[in-house]
Amino acid sequence: MKLFRRVPDQKLNQDLKSLEMQLAATFRRVTPRPEFVIDLRSRLVTREIQSVSALLPQKVSSGLLVAGGIIGSLLMVITGIRGLVSLVGVVGLVVQFFNRNVQRRQLAPASQPAC
Repeated sequence: MKLFRRVPDQKLNQDLKSLEMQLAATFRRVTPRPEFVIDLRSRLVTREIQSVSALLPQKVSSGLLVAGGIIGSLLMVITGIRGLVSLVGVVGLVVQFFNRNVQRRQLAPASQPAC
């Protein structure tokens, strides 16, 4: 099954034209009020885009920045501690494994009967 297959441009144009004809047959054409058009155009085109930092006061934006830095630092420290604990656990398992092998080697010759 091909989910992302490329559709030829000619077929895509035909599909769009048929969709446009179906929509034109289904809906009736409406002419918007001039006030609505003027208001919409003024809101979409002439209005400057304001950034979030411009909308928030300086204290709030710097407070959010400091809080984000503190939370990020705490998460890094917690991750580092977790990594160290895991590393100590792995080292403990390896040491335990080697101690068991050493004990088995020491016990093995003593348990064999003398010939």
